[in-house]
Formats: sequence, C-alpha cells, structure tokens
Amino acid sequence: MANVLIDPILRTNPDVGKIYVLIKAKDNEAAMKRLKNEVEDTELFRCLQEIHGKNYHSFVLSKQVPVVGNFREAYIGIAPELAKEIAEEVDVIVNSAANTTFDERFVKLY
Repeated sequence: MANVLIDPILRTNPDVGKIYVLIKAKDNEAAMKRLKNEVEDTELFRCLQEIHGKNYHSFVLSKQVPVVGNFREAYIGIAPELAKEIAEEVDVIVNSAANTTFDERFVKLY
C-alpha cells in the first residue's frame, strides 16, 4: 500500500523531505531489503525510474527511511529515540497498515 502513496508524492514533489516507512522486519537490513523489493523495484515506480534514470536508486534512498516496527507492539515497536526524531521531523503521518490475516477471529482485533 505504501508504494501507491509514495510514488505520486515523489513524482509531484521531488523536493519533499524524508518519508519514514514503518516496515515489519527483524532488523534494519531486512527492512531495507523489503522496501527495495516491495516498493522501489515495483512496476508502479517505472515513471520515477524514467525521470531519474541512473540516479533513481540514490534519489529514492535519499527520500525513504525504513523504520523497523510493528503496529501490534507498544509504541508501534520503535525505539524512543527514533520516535523522538520522527516526531521532530515529520509534518504528516499516514497509516496504511492492515491486518492481512483474513480468517482472524474478530475478538482478537480488539
């Protein structure tokens, strides 16, 4: 879901600051790999790839910051220092998280 939002932001406003992307992963390296595979290297970003050419990956890396976290954990699973940094830098927060376990018991959702 994040890529549907990130692509138009980067295409229409290339001077935007950092975009923090909360990713459920075991560590920063896994989060970066998931961001690359599920967002940057998707067909949706082809227009951005054409605009930036060989500078595409460095452009995207300069804009997106993967944040290891989990909405099911306290404080969405991020360290207090990082939460403070994000709070000081971010103007807008968009939540596109979803539970994709479609056979989950309704009671567990609350």
